[in-house]
Amino acid sequence: MHVNVGDKVPADLRILKLKTTSMRTDEGALTGESETVMKHTEPVPADSRIQQKKNMVFAGTTVPNGAMVGLVVATGMRTEIGKIQKDVTA
Repeated sequence: MHVNVGDKVPADLRILKLKTTSMRTDEGALTGESETVMKHTEPVPADSRIQQKKNMVFAGTTVPNGAMVGLVVATGMRTEIGKIQKDVTA
């Protein structure tokens, strides 16, 4: 899936390739962080917290800078935001 500046990310994606020299996402809706997050393609440990997953973009976040190609790894209630929603309604 291609994601570009101005897009709202539709699913959790693993970044395969950056199409620009840098890419940032606004993950405030997911993590509460007020600053944008620089992304990259380097692997991270599987047990990393959401804030450490710099090689992922998450459903519901926005892209204020950059463009990338990613692989969909989760949709709907299986996304990180879906898991939070499920915990809130349980």
